[in-house]
Amino acid sequence: MYRVFEALDELVQTVEQAYGVPMTSNCMVPRNEMLGLLDDLRNALPVDLDDAQDVLDKQDEILRGAQERADSMVFEAEDDARRIVEPLPAGSPHAAHPAWVRVRQADAQGVEQVRDCLSFAGNDYLALRRHPDVIAAAVAALQDDGAGAGASRLVTGTHASHVTLERELATHLGHEAALVFSTGYHANLSLMTALGTPDTVIISDAHNHASLIDGMRLAKARVAVTPHLDVAAVRDKLVERTEPRAVIVVESIFSVLGDAADLPALLALALGGFAIGTAEFVTMGLLPQIARGLGISIPSAGHAVSAYALGVVVGAPLVTMLFAKVPRKNVLLGLMVAFFVGNIGSALASSYPMLLLARFVAGMPHGAFFGIGAVVAATLVEKHRRTWAVSMMLAGLTVANIVGVPVSTWLGQHLGWQWPYALVAVIALLTVVAVWLWIPHQGSLGVTSVTGELKALTRPQVWFALAIGVVGFGGMFSTFSYIAPTMTELTGFSDAVVPVILVIYGIGMTAGAFLSERVAMRGLMRGIFGCLVTIAIILSLFGFAAHNKVSAVVFVFLLGCVPTIMVPMIQTRLMDVAHEGQSLAAALNHATLNAANALGAWLGGVVLDAGLGYEWCSRVGAVLAAAGAAITLVSAWTSRRAAVAG
Repeated sequence: MYRVFEALDELVQTVEQAYGVPMTSNCMVPRNEMLGLLDDLRNALPVDLDDAQDVLDKQDEILRGAQERADSMVFEAEDDARRIVEPLPAGSPHAAHPAWVRVRQADAQGVEQVRDCLSFAGNDYLALRRHPDVIAAAVAALQDDGAGAGASRLVTGTHASHVTLERELATHLGHEAALVFSTGYHANLSLMTALGTPDTVIISDAHNHASLIDGMRLAKARVAVTPHLDVAAVRDKLVERTEPRAVIVVESIFSVLGDAADLPALLALALGGFAIGTAEFVTMGLLPQIARGLGISIPSAGHAVSAYALGVVVGAPLVTMLFAKVPRKNVLLGLMVAFFVGNIGSALASSYPMLLLARFVAGMPHGAFFGIGAVVAATLVEKHRRTWAVSMMLAGLTVANIVGVPVSTWLGQHLGWQWPYALVAVIALLTVVAVWLWIPHQGSLGVTSVTGELKALTRPQVWFALAIGVVGFGGMFSTFSYIAPTMTELTGFSDAVVPVILVIYGIGMTAGAFLSERVAMRGLMRGIFGCLVTIAIILSLFGFAAHNKVSAVVFVFLLGCVPTIMVPMIQTRLMDVAHEGQSLAAALNHATLNAANALGAWLGGVVLDAGLGYEWCSRVGAVLAAAGAAITLVSAWTSRRAAVAG
């Protein structure tokens, strides 16, 4: 770098000694202008480069000083260590101190303790190596076949015992055939070389076993290594590949790591998710009962759905910002207490306004609990298991849709619409106890700057993503919010069948969750657009399908499946475009979905109040889904234009 500055100095001297600098035979450059340009060039060079050159010039001196300081620190540390472990003199007043007594006792018992220790280095997990039956079978095999195969299996080393073992293994596992290797290492080596053809890319987890890594090295395929359990990185590698075949290599259990999850803490979070998921959707299955109980119309009862959703919209970002400096455990406890208050208030509501207020209060903790809970879950395990931990926490929401909502709906139909809310309130109290007992102390969310988080709202693509979620999902909720009366009055099912319908919807959501990653791999915006177009088609046909019981059930399943596919993609899109506002983006995802819930339920109520039938709720929803697809196209187009311009 010094040579650059020296060259500039030489050039300046040359120019200063000349009246003009000839560029060509017909062109002369004024000296003053040339000197000005050289000064600008010198000033444009980063000062850091000059400082870096100084560091390089003095690196020997810097390293020598650092080494001297390091040697001094090591010497002092060793001296302190010797003093600490050095036995105390017999007459020392500290010799009788309890700490030193325990040290001497531990030292005396050390040898005996080592003799009794357990070994965790072996692979004999079931302790079959010394089982009498296993030993007897091995002895019999030695007597029948002799010691060893006598040659490789390729030549003459396959014996009747090998054939019998492989046949029985294939039968036990339900496969056509099986192949036994002498070690797992050889099995992985052969597997990788067989799968790793020249037209294949092998996407390997960074923590795969050495046997798999050696097999990949011997294979003829290109190998792409991704961070441990990083699904997004795997997706990127799949999208970027040029090979027609891809093999993803992971281990079912990464046993060499030896880590363990805090299962009770994850259970506490999942319990909260179960309570929230049940409370969110149970109202939709009880609209006829709520309407009769409070003496209001079904569309008015549907406003309870909107009130809960508005609580989520307001609460998710508000809690994230206001309590960013509060320890996470304390925030979770407060959120569950507020959730309990909202649901016990719903159970005790004796009027329509009281119910709306209680549902709003119950909705406020929703988004923040899931957002903060996901962060807490990720801290309970090793870094490579964060995705699994978050999925365990969200499992409560899945179970809620399959079990909690149908059971609560049945309870409300037979005992009264207030009882499901009382049940949810009890589960909320149990969650408070579980969080108090099992969640370890946590730091705050780590939002260093509220202003920095709010900067995300200045980005147009953030608003596009929010609009896609609100408008696109609003179409689904305009139909599902009134699913109970639709199934009873339009399809002809009895009230007793409604919980079964909700189970089918929950199964559809579960299927959608499994399909989401596969769809996202084909492109995020492409997947969102495709889902919205599919939702628009489903909703446009739902009004016709609802007149037949079989087709109605099929469309309820699709109504649960397809929108769920899109949920993680909306979340990912928000995170991608929010940049520095990651915490706010996580909260806004829940706010977006519940804003869609509020919008859809309200529009469905408007349709019903206008005297139109339940089939028109889905047709309005189809229009909303199509509008969401159009917004997606505009978002993708503007994003592409910005990328080209940048």
